Amino acid sequence: MSCSACLCRGTLGSRWPTQSGGYTLGWLATLCNVLGGWRRPKLRGQVTDASYTCLARWDGLACPRRGWHDSCCARRAGYAHGSGAGRLAAVAAWRARPGEMVVVLGTREEQMRYADAGGVRIAYDDEGPRADDAVVLLPGWCNSGRAFFALLAERLAARHRVIRLDWRGHGDSGRPGTDFGHEELADDAMAVIEAAGVSPVVLVAQAHGGWPAIRLRRRLGDRVTKIVVLSWLVLDPPPPVMAVFEMLQDPQRWRPGLGQLLAGWLAGAPDDVTEWVRRETGSYGFDMWSRAARAVTADYARHGNPLRAAAHLDPTPDMLHLFSQPRAAGFLTGQQEFSAANPWFSVKRLDGVTHFPALEIPDATAAEIERFAG
Repeated sequence: MSCSACLCRGTLGSRWPTQSGGYTLGWLATLCNVLGGWRRPKLRGQVTDASYTCLARWDGLACPRRGWHDSCCARRAGYAHGSGAGRLAAVAAWRARPGEMVVVLGTREEQMRYADAGGVRIAYDDEGPRADDAVVLLPGWCNSGRAFFALLAERLAARHRVIRLDWRGHGDSGRPGTDFGHEELADDAMAVIEAAGVSPVVLVAQAHGGWPAIRLRRRLGDRVTKIVVLSWLVLDPPPPVMAVFEMLQDPQRWRPGLGQLLAGWLAGAPDDVTEWVRRETGSYGFDMWSRAARAVTADYARHGNPLRAAAHLDPTPDMLHLFSQPRAAGFLTGQQEFSAANPWFSVKRLDGVTHFPALEIPDATAAEIERFAG
């Protein structure tokens, strides 16, 4: 691979403009794959392992087994933990201006854009038919939203414009030098919505990505027409759950706390879901997990639970909660009782087993979102 390393070192400074203002990188992907051996990616938007071998060795890094960890390109761009397509796109994006498109040929999504959130570069993908309205996918903490929502976006993009993003400090987005919480994550989504020029929007949030979603509705009003939340603890959190959040804020206990969290989320999960979640969440350390726990704990303390927070919005948006677990009857009936008194809220339990329906049962999840979004 020494020859490929020299070739990459000599050519990465080149930027090939396209008519859309992006930068084609298919030539580099092809070069890396030819030199390193072909291997078809498993997921859409994921660059081959051979490409990572070439790019990682060019920077003197050990080659990751499957491309879900840091790469040389992401590090040189100031990004880490990104999805495959975003990581290769970072080769060009490290010099791209906010709002420019980076094109990665050979992937089905074929583009990644950047928005500026107060000086922090936020990576996002914009797929599907060109329209003024869009479905905006908001991830939870400690994963790349662009990677997490790839399967769901593929299904929704047949009929809708779909935007998925990486929060600051996650995936291919920038690493701020200061602490941040749900207010700043809402800033990230605001920056992406404005950069994409979409209105109105339907927000789809995974778990505690719902807290930024509520803030966006407060900021944008009727521009947010509907909100879908996936696997969110929308009722009062049980004491054992809050105890885990306390553990995540303790440098001595955060790993056992994370272990408890993942064990509950992934009970009975298919192997591919378990492998992806453990690999992705495991790429984030104490700093990010403790930050997430602080932000979540603060919002529960402030609002009591997400349904109370949503009920204080004026006007309240149409909101749908889709979940598979917990299967305890009280969790479903409590939401159904709330829905009876608050018709803007509805709930449906899906036929899955994990905390991650967008990964485990993307077809069923997309179908419910389609019915709700209209």
